[in-house]
Amino acid sequence: MVAADGSGDFTTIQAAIDAAPQLDGSPRWVITVKPGYYHAPVYAQREKRFIVLRGTDPLRTTIGFDLTAGTTGLDGRPIGTFKTATLAVDADDFTVENLTIVNSAGPNGQALAIRVDGDRFVTRNCRYLGWQDTVLVNRGRHYFEDCYIAGHVDFIFGGATAFFSRCELHAWRAGYLTAASTPRESVFGLVFVGCHITAESSGVRTFLGRPWRDYASVMFIDTLMDDVVRPEGWDNWGRREREGTARFAEAGSRGDGARGSRVVWARQVDPADAQAVSPGAVLGGADGWKPEVRDRPPPAEQAAIGRNDIYAVPGFTREGVLRLARAAFPSAHVEPVAEAPSAKVVSKQNLVYAKVGLRELQLDVYRPAGKERSPAVLIIHGGGWVAGDRTMERPLAVQLAERGYVAVPVAYRLGIDGRFPAAVHDLKAAIRWLRAHAGEYGIDPARVAAVGGSAGGTMAALLGASNGMAALEGDEGCPDWSSEVQAVVCLDGAATFADNRLISGSEKNNGRFYVFMHGPYRDNPAIWHAMSPLTYVSARSAPTYFLNSTSALPILPGREEMVERLKSLGIRAKMEVLPDTPHPFWLVHPWFEIAVDRIDAFLSGMRDGKP
Repeated sequence: MVAADGSGDFTTIQAAIDAAPQLDGSPRWVITVKPGYYHAPVYAQREKRFIVLRGTDPLRTTIGFDLTAGTTGLDGRPIGTFKTATLAVDADDFTVENLTIVNSAGPNGQALAIRVDGDRFVTRNCRYLGWQDTVLVNRGRHYFEDCYIAGHVDFIFGGATAFFSRCELHAWRAGYLTAASTPRESVFGLVFVGCHITAESSGVRTFLGRPWRDYASVMFIDTLMDDVVRPEGWDNWGRREREGTARFAEAGSRGDGARGSRVVWARQVDPADAQAVSPGAVLGGADGWKPEVRDRPPPAEQAAIGRNDIYAVPGFTREGVLRLARAAFPSAHVEPVAEAPSAKVVSKQNLVYAKVGLRELQLDVYRPAGKERSPAVLIIHGGGWVAGDRTMERPLAVQLAERGYVAVPVAYRLGIDGRFPAAVHDLKAAIRWLRAHAGEYGIDPARVAAVGGSAGGTMAALLGASNGMAALEGDEGCPDWSSEVQAVVCLDGAATFADNRLISGSEKNNGRFYVFMHGPYRDNPAIWHAMSPLTYVSARSAPTYFLNSTSALPILPGREEMVERLKSLGIRAKMEVLPDTPHPFWLVHPWFEIAVDRIDAFLSGMRDGKP
């Protein structure tokens, strides 16, 4: 058992693989990975055969890292594409299930989420996220079932024979889905059956593939193609001679993306021949390998995060916070905070407030029972823009609802797909949704506040500071309503990122924290300034309260300056430090009650209808 919070046998996946025995066959060695964010590359060497690496929930169990082909290696030279993989599998007979594997480097060159060189590799119900070169199926035979693969350019590529069953291929931007380098002697290369091709937005247009090598082989059978696939379908990579050697084919394609006029050098497979394309026929080889084909799993009943809430990325949990706080403050009687039911509160969960492409963004509403018109408080969870989920803030929502607020924990996009300004667009859409549905949920649309902790605190401060800034609105739901907030409480969040300590750290470590900023400061200084609440302070900014811990980390600069700027504009602002407190103090007793009291005290004027 691997658990990032220390509750298992290992805290890292690599340690669990290293400890696994060398096996010759059944039974397989199963490594169970508990929900968490595992920020380190993982390598399965040749000797580690017959291992099953199994998460319990791909939405909450992530292996992430951020190497790119241009990363400098120990020899002082760029490491190159093949060494960038977050998960590298050289072992035969290796299985990966129920995990998210991500390379969080962003659109900064080749950056692999996974590289597979082992034979008879199987992966089921996994999410592979990257931009360029997300999945490298380099050698061997591989079976992907019910997986989600996202990227931009050549994001499924290599020379292996690989079968993709019922997978979703998601294009962030215009580019190429595949880049096969199939050897001439291989009958099959990349085969997609019963898959679905989607895009991040309606303007994205992508090719099905281009030939990395002369005899590239790619086949799409019975694939639903949204209006993202270019009419010509295929590209020759600027090599006209490859039009006579590349083996690109389709059969039974459907959807708006299947209606174009394909290039003349790609072929349509006869329906009878297409019926014969099965995992066993494609992957059998000399040993007759036939991977187990499973029924599509039913949607997980995840009431805690909503069945369709795919943005509940793991890593920052109340349980993990509890362990760390107890270790740091052994005499403070640190205890968990439960979401206790209350007769004074009516709740409705998993409400969809916006859709981004095919994806749903959700929130929960907790409101005072029997009260017709109350101020609303949007509650924004933390987790460094890559982790956490709104369920962490439900106990706070109950308490605020008991005190007369309509409290709304909200999910927003995280990781690569939530990079600035996407997550800001989500949260402003959530504010607009609250106003649009004010009558239904007893909300006073003239009194809406934002409360957040850690990264969520920064987001709350950004919402309040940027009142009236059209550039940050986005085009998600309810466009006719205002996204302005009337008050902000920022719990241990930053007010600026243009700080020498953060900039220096970004030069040394392009870790998951910097995903939101599109990489280190040197590459994107304008974005670092644009995502800083301090940048937007104006006469329209909301009254703001910074409630801080005494923790030295994370570094959270700019709060004092923002308070002074707001005050100079005649806007109510204050900052307070709670003595002897850990960073996420608002998630555990004994500080939870203090945080609730402080939040209520600052928002009470808005709650009671006073200026």
